[in-house]
Amino acid sequence: MNTLYKNLALILTVAALSCASGEPSPKNASVSAPMDFDAYWNQGKAEISTYRLSQARYGELREGTAVSVFVTEPWNEAKMVKSDRDGDFSVMKLNLTKNFVTGIYPYSMMTSAFTPIDAANGDIQKVTCSSQEWCGQSFDQLNRLDDGSFESSSYSYFESEGDEIENIEEVLLEDEIWNRIRLNPEALPQGEIEMLPSTMYLRLSHAEVQAYSARAELNKSERYWTYTIQYPSLQRSISYRFAALFPYSIQSWEEVYRDGFGSNAKELKTTAELITREMIDYWNKNSNADRGLRKELGLE
Repeated sequence: MNTLYKNLALILTVAALSCASGEPSPKNASVSAPMDFDAYWNQGKAEISTYRLSQARYGELREGTAVSVFVTEPWNEAKMVKSDRDGDFSVMKLNLTKNFVTGIYPYSMMTSAFTPIDAANGDIQKVTCSSQEWCGQSFDQLNRLDDGSFESSSYSYFESEGDEIENIEEVLLEDEIWNRIRLNPEALPQGEIEMLPSTMYLRLSHAEVQAYSARAELNKSERYWTYTIQYPSLQRSISYRFAALFPYSIQSWEEVYRDGFGSNAKELKTTAELITREMIDYWNKNSNADRGLRKELGLE
């Protein structure tokens, strides 16, 4: 593993303020855990963060919840999936979910992103995004090829967007920013860049799947850093606010763009604010007796 992460030493914090304490409050949940990279990410648990979501859709804001699941796991490079054994190398996996209701029908969306822990193993390997609502479902996938480009596959109930496979030249992906923040925020791209917007945004806006010119900026303060990406041609911006110290926990984010169709279109701001954060081996918490953990996480 990259020694940059192995050798990270952190100032000890009061146990009650630790991210790993199991009972963080929204106010203190972003305080860095008193661990180094291996101790935090390789303890056999996943970091579960829940957020209070206000999502723009059809020209209105919809209340809901978002959940981020960060966990390290072995990667099968040939098959581009989680390995059943040791794997070729380790990746940071993000599963990001959004759940909200429009009128009488619900939306359920999920993005997954897989980024090698060690920079020597390359950049992001894969991104998938799915969306389900009463009109139908859609699925998008980006697989990195050997030359650095991506194979983009899109499946949708919309005639104009369904069953398409194309190649996208090597480009930064907005969906990989989450993992880059957690691994090494100092290396986040800044200045004038080309970037593929998030797959969730592309799905909701029906914008063309391509790279767009953007400007990225990292602003630092003592406790929190903020990373902002602006897309002039899309009239869209997104900002991530995260802890200045390891493990660089994401406290909130906000996304501004013109949402809705026809006369209902207007500039709206999607926001997500942290409810709580816990380290949990959630895959072992699948009995009825574990249901109470959802309340602890602010999901019920």
